[in-house]
Amino acid sequence: MPIVPAGFEAPLFQGSYFRDLQTQIAGAVSGGASQQTILIAMDAGMHPFDVDFLSRYTAGVGLVIIIRAPKQAAFAYQGHLPGKPGAWYDVKSGADGIVHRNGKQAGSDYDMMSIWERVGNGLRKIVVGAATWDGVATGAKTGAYTGRAILLLREMNKILKAKLQHGCQDDFASPKNPGVKNADRFIAFKLGQAIYLPNCQACRSFYLMHGLPWLYSDAEEDGVYKYIGPIGALAGH
Repeated sequence: MPIVPAGFEAPLFQGSYFRDLQTQIAGAVSGGASQQTILIAMDAGMHPFDVDFLSRYTAGVGLVIIIRAPKQAAFAYQGHLPGKPGAWYDVKSGADGIVHRNGKQAGSDYDMMSIWERVGNGLRKIVVGAATWDGVATGAKTGAYTGRAILLLREMNKILKAKLQHGCQDDFASPKNPGVKNADRFIAFKLGQAIYLPNCQACRSFYLMHGLPWLYSDAEEDGVYKYIGPIGALAGH
């Protein structure tokens, strides 16, 4: 297996990064991860065991989970550093995928975009965010989740090496939703398949191909495709 796949963006010769990267790869290999799993995990900045688990989990319970990927460099530290807490939303990770705040460190976390469950021949959204008792997103940054959402998060975080820190971005029905950018990368776990989506347009195409509503503007504003809400009317868009 190549030491580093072509196009892998990381500060390979900065500090201990290269050694940390090789340690992560060696641990994944000794733990039984396949070459394909390790390479897609490096593309997505995730822990290989998390890629493997989410593939098996979505196959077993009939889900599609779409995640905005961390920086690729974060691959080396997933499972070794805690994920960036939601309260650190205003702090960006460095080139190595590590977030620093007040002398503490955290890894670039997994930002879920949406979760869907298979129903017959279609997919039905599971709201994972502040919601009413019957699963309607409230638009609040914090608040109660439905029982189903809590159960899913607990089941996943029980196994994931890098724990999920918050709900899904698509379910943050607010003008404060950060939107998406061209350079954002994503990974979809579709009923057992791990599908790397290298940019915003690839993610949009995945949504549309599967009949899922794309909740972001088609027009870029200040480098961002802004959130427009489930009916395209939020905040005047």
